[in-house]
Amino acid sequence: MAIPRPLLPPELERIVVELAARSDQDTAFALSHVSSGIRDWVKPSLHRVYTITPDRPAGLAWLRGAIQDPPSTTLVATHLCALFLSGDGVGEHAADILRACPNIETLSISNDALYDDFMSDMSDLKSLRKLSIDLEEICKNMDLNFPYFQLSFRTPFSKLTHLEILKTPDENSRLVACLANSRFFSLTHLALPGYPLSDEFMDKLLRHPSVENMRSLTLVAFVVPSSAYEEERALAYEESAKDSRVVVIPQEDRVKDWEDDAWGNGEGMWERARKRLEARRPVDSGETVVDSGERMEKE
Repeated sequence: MAIPRPLLPPELERIVVELAARSDQDTAFALSHVSSGIRDWVKPSLHRVYTITPDRPAGLAWLRGAIQDPPSTTLVATHLCALFLSGDGVGEHAADILRACPNIETLSISNDALYDDFMSDMSDLKSLRKLSIDLEEICKNMDLNFPYFQLSFRTPFSKLTHLEILKTPDENSRLVACLANSRFFSLTHLALPGYPLSDEFMDKLLRHPSVENMRSLTLVAFVVPSSAYEEERALAYEESAKDSRVVVIPQEDRVKDWEDDAWGNGEGMWERARKRLEARRPVDSGETVVDSGERMEKE
């Protein structure tokens, strides 16, 4: 006589399935083919993260169609939380996509996807917390000392917790001025591409009064392509910064890193930077340390 197989209560089964679907896109897609009932459960996860790049042109076509089809529009508008936009041809559709997806929490947008009203549309993304962008590009035509600049940036930037700078700064960079005047009141994580330009640049960045007053800023990551990364060099930069918030980490694939962070599977850039920060030893006496999100000088 066959022993009846124990079954989970439907409510618990749904919770298990939904949690599994939220772990990554492949899992969500696989679960959607189990049954029509389970597909309904995992639909939100199927629409949670979208990556549009030159290597994935189908994503743009599908998303454009979805925001023009009422049933799909509702799903996308409600559940799309993370969006990666990059590549020629994306910019002319980026405005329609962002305006149709008000619940975006994580956004990466390249220069070729930017458009004239981007700042205004970004202000309407009330849930936006993580942004990857070329900050200098969107600031290039603005007077950084003009008070209206500060006011205009208050809404889109004031709630951001994570900012990834996409363009490698040079010695003439206005990046520090952009950061200082853009009102990043809630910023906890900052990432910049490549090794620090110099001790002088790093000091200028970290010691600027406005940046120092970002009391919540607890991590500054310099993200280096894996092909150029050297552990000894990374350690030397971390040590020379005299600031325990600074880490230098390698990156193999930026798009995958972003997707891993968007899915929250613990393998993306922000998570790796956090783990490296936790692994660092206490700095020497007199160097800046972090305690409960605030900086203080060691006695």
